[in-house]
This record gives sequence, C-alpha cells and structure tokens, in this order.
Amino acid sequence: FESFSPLMITVFIRQVRELHNIGDGLLGMGKMDPYVKVVYGNTEHRTAHKEDAGTQAEFNEKLEVQYDGMHLVAKVQVWERDERAFGNSVDDYIAGAEINLDAMHQGFVGTIQLYRNVTQKAGLLDIIVEMEESVQEKLAVRAKEFGVTLPQVIPVKRHRSRLVGRMNAWSAGEPALGEQFFTYELPLHHTAEVFGESYQTYDKKDKTHAALFENPVVNVGTKKEHDFLYRDGVIKESGGEESDNADTIFNTVRTGHDFIELINRGVRTGRRRVFTYCIMDNGMFFSETGNTKSQDFTSKHAVHANGNSHVRYSGCFRVLEHLSGSPALWFDNDSGTYRPKADGLPKVKALMERNFPGVDIFAENTFGEHPKQPAPPDFMGPSENVTRHESEKLCADTRLATYLGCWNWTSGGHVSLDAAGLDQLIRFKGCFHKGHISNFGNELGIFLERYCEHVGNALNRAQIWDLARHASHIGASYHYIRLVPKQTRNPDAAYCQLGGIRFRDRFQAEISTVSVAYNPGGQPVPHCGPGEVLDPDTKTRWKDPHKSALILQFRSPINPVAMELMVPDTGERDGDLTGWTVDGSNNGVIWHAMNSEAGFEMPQTGGMWCKSIPLSKCESVPGDWRLTLEGLQGLLDLAGASQDRKPL
Repeated sequence: FESFSPLMITVFIRQVRELHNIGDGLLGMGKMDPYVKVVYGNTEHRTAHKEDAGTQAEFNEKLEVQYDGMHLVAKVQVWERDERAFGNSVDDYIAGAEINLDAMHQGFVGTIQLYRNVTQKAGLLDIIVEMEESVQEKLAVRAKEFGVTLPQVIPVKRHRSRLVGRMNAWSAGEPALGEQFFTYELPLHHTAEVFGESYQTYDKKDKTHAALFENPVVNVGTKKEHDFLYRDGVIKESGGEESDNADTIFNTVRTGHDFIELINRGVRTGRRRVFTYCIMDNGMFFSETGNTKSQDFTSKHAVHANGNSHVRYSGCFRVLEHLSGSPALWFDNDSGTYRPKADGLPKVKALMERNFPGVDIFAENTFGEHPKQPAPPDFMGPSENVTRHESEKLCADTRLATYLGCWNWTSGGHVSLDAAGLDQLIRFKGCFHKGHISNFGNELGIFLERYCEHVGNALNRAQIWDLARHASHIGASYHYIRLVPKQTRNPDAAYCQLGGIRFRDRFQAEISTVSVAYNPGGQPVPHCGPGEVLDPDTKTRWKDPHKSALILQFRSPINPVAMELMVPDTGERDGDLTGWTVDGSNNGVIWHAMNSEAGFEMPQTGGMWCKSIPLSKCESVPGDWRLTLEGLQGLLDLAGASQDRKPL
C-alpha cells in the first residue's frame, strides 16, 4: 500500500459571456440552461446549471481537480442542460476550449475564448486557476521544457484536397502521384486587441482586383472557391494515425514550434515553400502558393478572405532556418489584392509573437523602389530569388523558384532534404536544378549539375540511396518514440511496469535528450507516472493498469540503433514487460515501426537492464535529411565520377 497526498488544482468558474445560442427544449425555442464542465484526464467536474440564463450566466463556483502528474491540458466545456418530456434528458454541447495548465503554473486570472465546430468562436469564459506550490513547481519544469506560455491551446483545421494537390503539382512539373493541397484555418488570439480599428481594403484604382469585390458574379465565384477549399470534409479526424484518409484534420498549437511542425517546417517534397495568408477577425486563413497559374489561383488572398473587401492584414510568409538550426517565421505584405500598408507590419509581428511564442518572428515590407530585398545572410529560406524578368529570359518555365517573391535567401553550407524530396530527385532521373532543392548557393548548384552530368543518369534508385546513406550521413531521426505494451511476464497481470528505458546511437553512446515521457490513455498508479522511466533510481517505476502506450519526446531528433529496458527493483515481477512494439515519429501522428518483440527474456532481478534490443530504421521517414558539402563530395567520389573536376 502506497500512501500519498493528492496534488490539487483549483479552477474557479466565474461566468460565461456571449455564448452561441442553441436554444432550449426540443424545438430550441426557450432560453438555455448552461453549466460548465472541466475534463482532466479521466475525470470530470461540473458546476450547477443556471436555469433560463441564456447566453450569459454567473457561476462563481470552485472545482477541485486532482493533478495526475501526466496531463498538461484540461478541457473546459459549456453544456446546455436539456430536460425533455417523459423524464428524458439529453444535454447539448455549446462550446469549449483546452487550457494549458503548464502555462498557468503561476496562477491565471483571465478570459478563455470558447469555440464551436473546432475553430468557430462561440463565447467567453472568465476563470481563475490556482494550484498548490508542489504542482506549480512540477508544471513550471514542464512549461520550460516545452516553451509553453499560451494560457489556452489554439485549435486548427486542415482541409485536404487531393485533386487540387495533383493539379498544382502537374502545373509545376512535379510528380503528381500522391500530392495533396492543404488550406488552414486557425483562430488567432488578441487580433482585435492588437489591430484595434485598423483594417486593409483593396485598391479601387486596380480594376482587376477591384472586380473581385465589385462584380457580383466574380465575388460569388470567389466565395464558392473559398467554400470548396475550406469546406469540412466527409471524413474528419483529430490528427491521429488514421488521419491519412481524412478530408478535414483537427490539430492543436501550444507553441510556435507546434505551428512550424503543423506545416512540416515549410517543406514539401524536399523544397521550402511560401504561403499566402489573410488575417481576419475570426482567424488566419492560409495555404501554400507557387509560381504557376494553378498555384496562384488556389492561394488567392481574396479566396482566403472569403471574398471580403476588408481584412486585418495579408501577405506571404515562409519558414526560415538559421544556420544554427533554429527556425523562424518571416511575414511580409506581398498581397497585390489588398496591398497592406507597411505601418501594419509591427502589428503583424506583435500578433504572431503572442500566438506563436518561442520562435523568432520577422515582418518586413515588400513594396517600395527596390522590391528585390536583401535578406539576412544567416538564414535559409525558399528559392524565390528569380525575378519574372530573369525567369522569362533564362528558361521557358519559371520552375527555378518555388515562388517568384522579393527575397534573396542564402544557403550557408548545407541544404535540407526529406525522404520524399530525395525520391522526387530520383524520379527526375538526376536532373537537378535550383528549383528541386530548397536553397543553395551557386557553388553547390554547379556541383550538383556536375554530379548529375557524370553519374546521375547512370545510377538506379537503390544505388543512390546506398551512396546517400554512406557518403552524406543520411539517416532516419525521430522526435518521438512510442513503446506499446503487448505482453507481461504473467499474462494475467492486471498492470504493466517498467523501471527505465534508454537508447544508444551507432557509437553505442547513451542518448540523453529525452525531455518528457507521457502515457496517453493510461491511468498510472500514484507516484508511478511515465516520467519515472527517466529517473535513474532503480526503485522507481512506471506502472499502468490500462497497459497503454508510453511515449517519449526528445528535445532534438535522435537516430537510435538500440534500446535497453530496466526491470524495476520493487519485488513485483508479474507486470514486467516481455512483449511490445516500438515506433518512431517526427510529428506524433505518423509512426514508423522500429521493433517488435514477444516472449522477450527480461532479467529476473530487479534493477537490472536487459540485453541490447536492436532498432530498425525507416528509409521513408519524413523529416530532415542533411546533405553537407563534404557528404556530397563523398557521394561524387564513391560514384566514380571523373577526377578532373575542381574540389569544393
């Protein structure tokens, strides 16, 4: 028997305001009877309902929530108590939100924006959150690890169109098989506060763009295009593994890095991309753009704005990578439709910093006498350094750039490719040019052309992969590793347990970059949470009666070749793991198999580590693949190219 004192979080529900009105009763004709529910882990707590309160109600009730040491997010929901005839009662959901408890470790007094249908603003909730000092300390550590400062989670909808994706890929000369096009809607917080009364509108002297709003037929067509690209699909999923088949995918953003991961670090098929965006009162709407008519047509600012003549701001943005490896977001006002004034860019920067903390934000002007803007030399960005004039002069198409923009980016000493990008290059049969690899300098471009000239068309896919692995230090890396229990020492054990877990790299050195362990769907025994597997003490353990997955998140991607597990020194042996599956992921959504065991021989003595367990790699893992100049030189050398070339 393990005694413990519960760690408590107090949520004081003050009032709800401006609720979406769903009515009351069978016909929805009466006033609503709202109440508030707090969902944390597997527990629920609720207030009393307020009869006939309608869209505004005061509660002033205190809800006590027991901190479980695992979940960092709680759901706050408003429901309508619906008592119907013959004693039947079916309560109806009104609106809700998710709050970041780790960001509230110093306490919180304020207002939470409520949403309906994921991203539709549907009311306000005034709350106070307080917690015991020991809980504050634990959550402060988590907040620092994850960089979470937002009091509430930002919900996101991603709408997928495979038809548009293939059409855009075909128009850009890229392989169309399997391509898809995403539009994103994301309700930003503090928009009205930051922008005040400031709006941007279209240039009425520009007849082409004015027709989008002044011509009723054209305006209706613009709205119909918005409806097509931003419609909720038939199949909807919440970002799980099954979301590969979904038309609309629900995601969440807690930090700026979450936003960057949401758009795959701005990279698709190995190329850095540019996005058009519109900031509206109800959120930011955006999608990838490009330099072909098809890509431009499906990413029009007026389409993002649903044909509205006024927006808060609009332009383009892209994900940059500093030479140190840290990401940044670069916004501008490159919008021919609304031509936003430069004095609004500080507002854009302030708004993005408040919604995407932990990431450097830039907001720069694209209009002026010199639209070809120099960019900071220590950042890598999309290939958009070919002007329209140069493009028409140099080649028949404009595919040297992913977007004909205003910024000249440099590459530093390396480029980034993902596995899909490498496959794409192979499908092009070695025909490298600047549009196929995101961002590199002329020296590297010349080198790649030389490489293709000598060996590109002479190597098959398997040979290129083999050379890449050996010469360019390419390997699968993961931000997350998941261990799913499948078997225990005693098959009838009512729990599973683990004393420790560690990973080793190809040099057999222990990898020590684990930032957090969590156990979604589990119900750990008190003081036996998932974080205990990271504690070197042999007497601590993770113990879960639900036998749910254990997920480890790393501060930076790792490339493990082996895993070791420790049997806890507790005297209980029935729940020791003897069977499992291990998977790796870069985004916590798509997982790749690394290991599977059944009947594995674990040590009988507590506190002992098992023998090394080999982990396999997945060549198709989506993630960053580094090709250094040294690696490319080695690639060329191994391929047996002519020796009369100049060294890099």
